[in-house]
Amino acid sequence: MLHLIPSLITEEENKTLEEVSSMEEVRRVVFAMDGESAAGLDGFMGKFFTFSWDVIAQDVYNVVLSFFYGAELPKFITSTSITDFVKGRNITENYLLAQEVLSGIGKPSREGNVALKLDMSKACDKVSWLHIGDPLSPALFVIGAEVLSLDLNNLALQSGFVGFRVPHGCLPITHLAFADDVIIFANGSSNSLKCIMRVLELYHQSSRQLVNAQKSGYLVHPSLPPSRRMMIEQITQFAQAVFPNSLLGIPPVLRPM
Repeated sequence: MLHLIPSLITEEENKTLEEVSSMEEVRRVVFAMDGESAAGLDGFMGKFFTFSWDVIAQDVYNVVLSFFYGAELPKFITSTSITDFVKGRNITENYLLAQEVLSGIGKPSREGNVALKLDMSKACDKVSWLHIGDPLSPALFVIGAEVLSLDLNNLALQSGFVGFRVPHGCLPITHLAFADDVIIFANGSSNSLKCIMRVLELYHQSSRQLVNAQKSGYLVHPSLPPSRRMMIEQITQFAQAVFPNSLLGIPPVLRPM
């Protein structure tokens, strides 16, 4: 799956990023921090570090050097929230788009439309290559999820995949994701579903991130024949979710067809 990741920096730029920071670089970062913010409820505010810099400078720099040489940073330094991985990303946008797409789930379509609601392993340390205590772990988790997103987008280029029939005026869409919450939209044909499951299996093999089949589910229009639902369950191993179901943490409000 790594072939899907575009190269955005040169080898020279990568070497620069790997270089150990100097004391001056660390000082500039410390003095650029918000003086009123702190890492966690019991953390020191930025003003503490700037006010006492002459006393603590060497100790802070030693901590930075230890990180570059592979040491684990204390939890209070790496405190973060999984919902804040991507600055400026608002879960409401995905929720509203999910509502709009699902409003057309009953539109006439050969084999029917289906939405797969995935239950991903929520802890960042489930991804095998993450280093616990590394403040970059949340960012690395997002990079791993981005690979999955690229591969799901690539489904539209595969001959055996048929997409979800979206409402008039809506652009084709294969999935929506917010942190570890993923909804995949597709046609209910066996070929389309098998394409999706192959992508998920490749993602699991690459990252060791699991999709919990027992907690995942699929959404279809009530008019879809039982035989078609059985086929979906056999391929995905997911159970049918009953409307309303939680979408991106919020129950959907779907317009009847």
